[in-house]
Amino acid sequence: MGRPSILVTNDDGVEAPGLLALVSRLHTEGFPVLVVAPRGEQSASGMRLTLGKPMRIEVHTDIERSIRNNRDVPLVILSVEGTPCDAVIVAIEGALDQHRMGIKPSLCVSGINLGPNLSVDVLHSGTVSAAREASMYGLPSISTSLADYNESEFGNAVEATMAIIEKAIKVIKIPPPSFMRPEGAESKPKGPYKDFPITHFLHGNLMLNVNVPSNWNGIYRTGPHGARWYKAPTQISDTAEGQLVEVGAATIINEGEDGSDTNTIEKGGCSITAMPVWPQLHPLSVPDHILKEANASDHDGFPVWLSNQ
Repeated sequence: MGRPSILVTNDDGVEAPGLLALVSRLHTEGFPVLVVAPRGEQSASGMRLTLGKPMRIEVHTDIERSIRNNRDVPLVILSVEGTPCDAVIVAIEGALDQHRMGIKPSLCVSGINLGPNLSVDVLHSGTVSAAREASMYGLPSISTSLADYNESEFGNAVEATMAIIEKAIKVIKIPPPSFMRPEGAESKPKGPYKDFPITHFLHGNLMLNVNVPSNWNGIYRTGPHGARWYKAPTQISDTAEGQLVEVGAATIINEGEDGSDTNTIEKGGCSITAMPVWPQLHPLSVPDHILKEANASDHDGFPVWLSNQ
C-alpha cells in the first residue's frame, strides 16, 4: 500500500518557506499531499473564521511544478483568502472535491510556522488553531513551528517534524475513527483502550504541538507547557494622524520545569506537547490523568504512547 495522504496548512500563507520546505520533503518521501492554506499572512489569527463573506480559492500549479518530483504521487496546492481555520474547513468539508485529485487526508500537519508557539502562544496561534480545527473534525493533527525567526534555517525543523510524522503514520487509521464526528458528542474512545492517549489522538481529541529551534541539538523531549509572560506588550506613539498603539512585547519571560516546552527550547531541544483539543468542560475533553500520561517521554524523548506501537 502507498503512504497515507496528508493535509498541510499554516498561518504564514501558501508561499511561506516553512510550508514549502515541509511539503517538498513530504512529497519526496512519497506522501500524497493536499495543501490548503491562507493566501497571505494570518499569524496570531487564532480560531477566527470568515463569516458571511465569499473567499476566493486559487490553484497554485506553479508551486506544484516547482515541488513535484514524482508524477505518480498526488500533489495539490490551493489557497483560500481567509484564515487558517477557514482553510481547514474548506479542505475537509468537501468544497474542493473537484481539485483534490482523490486525496483524502488521514493526518493534518500545520506549519512549519516561522516563530515559536510555546505555552500560551497556542491560544493565539493560527498554526496551532488550524491543527485544532482539523482535530475537531476528527482528523489526527500535528502543529509544528520553528522556535525562532531564522527563516533561512528550516532544515532542522523539517527533520524533526518528519521523524514525528513517520511515527504518527504507523498508528493512524484510514479513515480516522471519528472523522466528521458521525456520533457527535459520543465520538470518543470506547472499550478497553478508551483511556489510552493514542486512542484520544486517533479520535482527534488530543493533538501534538512541536517546536524546533534552528540550532536544534538533536534532542527530543515530550512534556507539558511551561509559562510564558509578555512584558510591556503595547507601545503608544503620537503621530500627525493621532495616537497609534502597537501590540508586541519588549520582553518575553519563560518559566518552566525540566521537560516543559519552554525549558526544552531554551536548552536547544525539540519540544513535543500533547495538547487537549476541546475546552476542559466539553463532552469530548481529555481527562487530566490521560493528558499527564500523554506527555511522558520515552528514552528517545518521543511520547511513550507514540513509540510503543
